[in-house]
Amino acid sequence: MTQHHSTTIKRTFKHLSDIDRGQLQAMYRSGLYTQKEMADILRVS
Repeated sequence: MTQHHSTTIKRTFKHLSDIDRGQLQAMYRSGLYTQKEMADILRVS
């Protein structure tokens, strides 16, 4: 029997670009941002 209805939501993941990684590193090193603030700035969870 084939299942036609799936409860799994299609996930859309995003890899960080080199620029995003650089921004993240700079924010982390500054010590001025929380993880939540950094995620909000980079628009990731």
